[in-house]
Amino acid sequence: MKLSFDKQRFKFYLWAGLAYFVLWLFDDFDNVQATFFPRFLNNLWRVIYIIVLNYIFFEYVLPRVSLKKIFSILFLLFAQLMLYSFGLYAWRAFGILLHVYTPFRTDPSIVEGVGYHFP
Repeated sequence: MKLSFDKQRFKFYLWAGLAYFVLWLFDDFDNVQATFFPRFLNNLWRVIYIIVLNYIFFEYVLPRVSLKKIFSILFLLFAQLMLYSFGLYAWRAFGILLHVYTPFRTDPSIVEGVGYHFP
């Protein structure tokens, strides 16, 4: 299976990611100015992951949705949901290991951490 990559469409996802990033920055600047720079890096780290996942979802997963392949589509949608929830939490943990992401909160369990970071 050959995968195509459209640079123009990816630019759209970069712009949408920039909009997410700016909204998160406004929220952080308004609420927690003392730790703005580390939160700036945290948001940048998070938006990189979100841009890639959105591109994969809207360009490759969603166009293949049809009633003929219902079980494979349900699996792909479930996998995408897991990437958005547990994958984002794992991306955060990877950023912490690389000292790119500053943890401002420690979660008692993975499920509670996913529940906090997923929305």
